[in-house]
Amino acid sequence: TGLSDDSSPTMSKVWDWDSSDTGANFRFTVDQNSLGIPSGTYDVVSTATQNSGDGTYYVHVQAIDSLGNESSVFTASALLDNTAPATVTLSNLPSNPTNQTTTDISVSGTDVTNYMTKLDSGSFGAEVPVGTNITLSGLADGDHTIEVIGRDSAGNYMTLASAQTYSWTIDTTTVTPPSSGGGGGG
Repeated sequence: TGLSDDSSPTMSKVWDWDSSDTGANFRFTVDQNSLGIPSGTYDVVSTATQNSGDGTYYVHVQAIDSLGNESSVFTASALLDNTAPATVTLSNLPSNPTNQTTTDISVSGTDVTNYMTKLDSGSFGAEVPVGTNITLSGLADGDHTIEVIGRDSAGNYMTLASAQTYSWTIDTTTVTPPSSGGGGGG
């Protein structure tokens, strides 16, 4: 009892099981074969962990009671994901240079479910779900840089080295037209 399939991506999986028979011992194996069969000696161990790899992993458990009666093999699966998203995509970026002090940037990416942003030399802000735009307003004249890193549903973050970065310059200075020289001539 206690084993069930887990289709939500996760970086590691711990399976725990038990038996209604007092004194039961178990043997198990963890692999990527849906038809795996445990082998070896039985023991009191009733937990298994898989903490690396990508794809579907299976735990195969067999029990034996104190009289030597073996159960059938019970199998449960889990989806492991230990690979971070490769990149995020930024769209609706401000032109460079621009005179706009407000911008609304969209974020997307394959396997990206959440992201964090850093503006200029600040620190990364709180994580927000993809579909929530980055809205920046009241930006001052000068150079600006935004960095974005993504996370997938299993919890894998992109590295800072693979952050999506965009830089632009804001210039709202009004150009003063040359004055007309009124000097008449003659």
